[in-house]
Amino acid sequence: MTGLGFDPLSVLGCDEDEFRTVMRGRPVTPGEVEAAARRHYRWRAHLDDDDSYWVTVHEAAQILDTSTTTVRRLLAAGRLPHLTHVSGVNLIARSQVHALLDGPVAPPLPGSVSGSLPVRTWPRRGS
Repeated sequence: MTGLGFDPLSVLGCDEDEFRTVMRGRPVTPGEVEAAARRHYRWRAHLDDDDSYWVTVHEAAQILDTSTTTVRRLLAAGRLPHLTHVSGVNLIARSQVHALLDGPVAPPLPGSVSGSLPVRTWPRRGS
């Protein structure tokens, strides 16, 4: 990613020719490009790309230094915006993951200990 703002080529993970084909050569909004990513983004090709626009739940968990279960809870609670690719994989904008990581402390989810990210608390044996 260029870091200079919205880059539609990285959102779709493609080159300029493919971008023109997918978006039919017309001017588009960022929302339209992200919506097109649901169908056209080849997420497997970008799994080891540290600059990819999208990350999977597993990659988000690595960035946040937490479990995939916690990331899935964040998705379900609406605390981490995402889209679901036609393959069924949840894709999260890398910038959203970093905003959660670097942002103000959000209230914990129910059943979690205090802190910005929820943590599963397990009952002790005999309790």
